[in-house]
Amino acid sequence: MPLQRETVARAALALLDEVGFDRLTMRRLAETLGVQNPALYWHFKNKEDLLATMAEMMLAEGFAALMEPGVERAWDVWLANLAHGLRRALLSHRDGARVVAGADLSHSSLMRYDELTLSQLRSAGFGLSDAVTGVKTVIEYTLGATFEEQPAATGGHAGDHQPHEPESQPYPLLTEARSAMGRPESRAMMYERGLQLIIAGMRATLGTDGDP
Repeated sequence: MPLQRETVARAALALLDEVGFDRLTMRRLAETLGVQNPALYWHFKNKEDLLATMAEMMLAEGFAALMEPGVERAWDVWLANLAHGLRRALLSHRDGARVVAGADLSHSSLMRYDELTLSQLRSAGFGLSDAVTGVKTVIEYTLGATFEEQPAATGGHAGDHQPHEPESQPYPLLTEARSAMGRPESRAMMYERGLQLIIAGMRATLGTDGDP
């Protein structure tokens, strides 16, 4: 059967899980699908176009719960759900954060989630400037934190490298924190606490933005 755009993108996500971001190539994907390279370029202009579609598919699945009909949510609950959906989507595939961070989604259907989130914050009393800054902070924090959790091509994690500690251990608090951050459950807890701190800061400044 002829290839479909969605079929190719889903095959690319499966290949991403298998080989990782650095080894995901159009040639390798074509071999996996049993076609010649030109068949892929019929659906995608280039690899960047493919990555954008992969990112959009990942995020659409992660954000689906935001669109549940008839559910009223406070702005802080909405923003937390957006962050959780983003993190869940990024962790759903190997190197997911790298795919999304490098994708151009400025013309994708996902923009409606940004628009809805800004609308929620505006309705709660945030000025547009603070609303945009708050959403941007949450998204960038989630991307950065998740990138540290992603398995690297070597089978380790982006944040697993530990600087050499001198025998005298002159920085006991850093040593203790570094040890705690290496545990997967601690990473999730620290992410959640960081998200709460961001939202708490936004809550404390609600109504103070002079932007209309």
